[in-house]
Amino acid sequence: MNLGEVGLLQEELPLFIEALAKNHVIISAIHNHWIFTNPTLLYVHFQSVEQLLTFAQETVDFYHEVARKAHDTFIKNVFEHAPVDE
Repeated sequence: MNLGEVGLLQEELPLFIEALAKNHVIISAIHNHWIFTNPTLLYVHFQSVEQLLTFAQETVDFYHEVARKAHDTFIKNVFEHAPVDE
C-alpha cells in the first residue's frame, strides 16, 4: 500500500482531486492544518495498492496535470482581460 499527502492551494484542489479520481486513487482525507491562512492551504491524503515506482510516477503526473491546467487557466484569463489595440 502506498500513501501520499500533499498541500495545495484551495483553487488547485478540484484539479488534483479530478486527477486522482480519474486514476482510481483512493482519497482518504482532505483537511487544513492552520486556520486563517492566506492563501488557504488544504492537505489531501491519498492511497493506492500498486508498485511503489508506479505510484511515485503517477503522483508526479498528478502534479503536472494540475500545473498544466492552472497555467492554461492563467493564460486564458490574461488574454481575456488584455487590452485590445485598435
